[in-house]
Amino acid sequence: MEKYPVKGEVDRISFLDQLTTEERSLFHQNGTLLTLKKNEPLDLDDPSHQNSVFLVTEGFVKLTTLNLEGKKFSLSLLQTGDLSDWFYKQTGEEKPFSQSGHCKFLESITGVSQVLRMNETVFQDLLDKKPSLYVTLLRVMQCRVYTVQRQLSDVVFKDVHARIAQTLLDMVFHYAELCPYAFGVVRDVCLTHQEISELIGASRPVTSLALNDFSRADLVHKHDRFLCLQNIPGLEVVAQEGYQALKKISSSLVVS
Repeated sequence: MEKYPVKGEVDRISFLDQLTTEERSLFHQNGTLLTLKKNEPLDLDDPSHQNSVFLVTEGFVKLTTLNLEGKKFSLSLLQTGDLSDWFYKQTGEEKPFSQSGHCKFLESITGVSQVLRMNETVFQDLLDKKPSLYVTLLRVMQCRVYTVQRQLSDVVFKDVHARIAQTLLDMVFHYAELCPYAFGVVRDVCLTHQEISELIGASRPVTSLALNDFSRADLVHKHDRFLCLQNIPGLEVVAQEGYQALKKISSSLVVS
């Protein structure tokens, strides 16, 4: 699958790709393979899932959190080879969102996804047998921290249009392939308006209105269940400057 290059992003690191065939077998022997279906979230606060590490082995999933008021926010998108949780007990820290009434879930975005669940202690014992994997874990954690820091910064300093543009660019960088409909670039999986709203920390109606602005500016073309990205340079400008940049792009279309 040909990737579209986007400047300024951190290369994705797949933990699964770092394992040999023998090591993969060892991980599978010591874990439990779980199937995730779309709209059937896996509750990570369930007693059977606590103190576990989850490795995505197939598909495309999202890690979400839900507060006591029912508001949902997507912490990250994960694909094959990504780890969804970390073992914080090594540092004596509590896991994120384990307090304050927050719940965590894994949800499949594609039709069916699979994750390998392993006990944290077993997972660490396996890592101890190959210390070089700790270096990979540190690199993966560095990428995750970078992404979270940028998301928090975007929520504080950028408007909804800029956050949507950045999210779409992230999708292109990590998951997109050349568009078979010749509209530009299309992702290999589809995010709904609701899923995009959860990623950017905005309501669904606001997100839908903003996406309509992108369509009118010819930055995004909706086809079937996909979002075809027609103007990558334009999205990059909107990601930095927000709605004002989008208005200029729309105005230039009217003039021409």
